[in-house]
Amino acid sequence: MNRRSPLPALVFLLLFGAGCKDADTPLAPVPPDPLESPVLSALSAWSASADLVVIWSQFDGAEVQVEQATDPGFTSGGAVSPWLDGGTWHPTNLSHGRTYYFRARARQTGRAVSPASAVVATTVDNNPPTAVLLDPGPDQTSLTFTLDWTATDDHSGVSSVTLWSRRPAEAWTQVDTYDAPPAVYTASAPGPMDFRVTARDRVGNRQDPTTAVVRPTTVPVPIIITDLQGEDFDITNAVLRYGIAEAFWGYGLGRNAIRPIINPRFVGPGEPGYLSDRILVDVMGVEFDGDARAYRVNDLTNREVANDVVQGVHLAATY
Repeated sequence: MNRRSPLPALVFLLLFGAGCKDADTPLAPVPPDPLESPVLSALSAWSASADLVVIWSQFDGAEVQVEQATDPGFTSGGAVSPWLDGGTWHPTNLSHGRTYYFRARARQTGRAVSPASAVVATTVDNNPPTAVLLDPGPDQTSLTFTLDWTATDDHSGVSSVTLWSRRPAEAWTQVDTYDAPPAVYTASAPGPMDFRVTARDRVGNRQDPTTAVVRPTTVPVPIIITDLQGEDFDITNAVLRYGIAEAFWGYGLGRNAIRPIINPRFVGPGEPGYLSDRILVDVMGVEFDGDARAYRVNDLTNREVANDVVQGVHLAATY
């Protein structure tokens, strides 16, 4: 009676079993490619909440989520945007005077979420500045006069001030915008006028014109004299402010009617035309670095001015 040897079957099982074990061993997972962090654009030191936009560099096919906080450690005042496929996010419900911090992460299908970006920050300024026109007084002494004001802002600072004017019962007209006071104003006609100023801060908040202080004043009727050549001169300020009566003005010969002496010629002792020591005359003298000159009053009586240069210094001798 013959028996079959079990050895070939055992060898087969051992070989087959070893092959199954190798095939069933799971492979280590391949980690997804990491994403770079978004790069947030720097924010201004001050921002109006209506204009505050967080901007970042975009990735092809990546979404970005922005995190907001009121401290640089992101432990308080938190808010998180939805995942966004654009390049901007406009945060809302921001409080005046508070500093906000922002950072962002990116994600993409099949890839790990990126580390947080560098932090950017800004302080919110939602309040308008205030400007107040100083009282110009009830009456002016000229068609041209100055207007002064004070302006304050509790955060970003005053950027500019706008001056407004009107005739009573007429609409307000914007005169001009100024970086600093005062404003030099020239009225187009005499009579009562009202003025006010409004301010703008560095983030664009503007003062409400209806809350501005209105300052009234009266522009005088100009006092004009005409010289002998037909040229008009406004002496309103001289008459009204300094009390120089109009009758005291001689109305003049006209501009350039009297010609000055230009670069006068001088003579020294021993030269022809030099006056004898026995002759006394009135002079005006000047000396620069040893260069002494005398201008005879008689020569200036009819010419009034001598324009000269002494040792490189320009001067006018007047009488």
